[in-house]
Amino acid sequence: MHGTPRLIVEILIRVVVLAVAGVLIYYGYINYLRGFGSFRLPSNTPIASLYAAIPLSGALIALFTIEQLVNGIRNGFDHPEPLEDAGDIPPVETRFQNRGQP
Repeated sequence: MHGTPRLIVEILIRVVVLAVAGVLIYYGYINYLRGFGSFRLPSNTPIASLYAAIPLSGALIALFTIEQLVNGIRNGFDHPEPLEDAGDIPPVETRFQNRGQP
């Protein structure tokens, strides 16, 4: 897929990822705030210390998705894979070599 259809699909995919990141941020923050009511034993540290990773992850996902959107709109989403040069890899000897048995 190339051109305008690809641009539309790529932007749509990134918008869906942004929506999921927004849900992680919103509900993760609510869960984080509720975590101050429960404590881990025996240290008595709030469970919120574990739940803090959820909205943080959502924020990082949103950040990198916005970066992909900006770079994709500016430079295009189509980046062809570089061709591999088969001459760089030496051939592997797979024959069984029968050496003298002791």
